[in-house]
Amino acid sequence: MGAAPSPCCPVCGAGFRATTVCPRCGADLRALMELIAAAWSLRRRARAALKTGAPGEAARLARAAADLHATDQGRRLLLAATACERPRRATPRDTCPGTDTSTRVR
Repeated sequence: MGAAPSPCCPVCGAGFRATTVCPRCGADLRALMELIAAAWSLRRRARAALKTGAPGEAARLARAAADLHATDQGRRLLLAATACERPRRATPRDTCPGTDTSTRVR
């Protein structure tokens, strides 16, 4: 997994990193940086929720993060959370005859 690409200035499109003023056009980037930081925090909380077995909460947090700032890692996190959130369907292995030990003759 690679690093997230640098965000771009909404005014001129120049990439920036760790600065509150666009290096090309001088636009104030504080609000944008706050949104990106809030999304990062929500994704961090979503990963923690997924690790503790709360996929519904993880999906909710990942969606909220994506609403603020969509990233590839965020999309993968949301996909994982929603996949874990769905009820598991029985597979043929789960329902194979002879796997139920409660009816075996001993």
